[in-house]
Amino acid sequence: MMFLKVQRVLLGLLFLAACMLVLLFRLQRQIKHARSTLNRLGQGTEVLKEASVRLEAGLSRDERDQMTKDQVLDNLCSDFHSFKDEIIQSLERLRKTPPFSEQEPQSEIPIAEEVRPDLSTLAKAVYVSDFLQQASRDRQISVRYELANDDFVADPLGKLVVITDDSKTNEAILLPKASRLNSLDQFDTYYTQAYDCERLSVGSLFILTPAVVEKAMAGWKLATRGKLELRA
Repeated sequence: MMFLKVQRVLLGLLFLAACMLVLLFRLQRQIKHARSTLNRLGQGTEVLKEASVRLEAGLSRDERDQMTKDQVLDNLCSDFHSFKDEIIQSLERLRKTPPFSEQEPQSEIPIAEEVRPDLSTLAKAVYVSDFLQQASRDRQISVRYELANDDFVADPLGKLVVITDDSKTNEAILLPKASRLNSLDQFDTYYTQAYDCERLSVGSLFILTPAVVEKAMAGWKLATRGKLELRA
């Protein structure tokens, strides 16, 4: 039980760290784009400063070289309009750029899916009672072994339980429904078709590796046998 809690905490931390890395990467790209825009605006500011200098120099040359004030003003207006066009283009590019949270589509496979272990992994090295208590009731289907078709079919009185996952695969895990084995005959009658046990005795059922089944037309077919042991 404690192992499952620690595992969930670690998975949560990994998921949070991955999300923070994605946000930092997107924020870095947004900052880089903003710096590029500021550089262009800075260049435009330099153009305006140069135009102002030319105006002052032009006025002084006007007195010496008899240049008209209209010619200097025309040059200044031309520089100003060029700078204005650059600003308008920059603002237009910024307007068309969506917020960084929407700039790139989400990964096709959510991070939570990438780091989430499957049921076979979660059901390893755990007591049957602990796992069934944590598993959703909606995903538990009571089954029994049917010798005629060599498969497991749904039966409310069955001694085994199929636990399905929310993934798109047809695989599921098959566990004993009981938490304890009270007699050796109980194992031979209900569990030997899907599980192996090296030291058969009585005690609490502890799953070393769960049995895996695949969906079939009439029920579930055994894909991989499981291993269990009995603990006092």
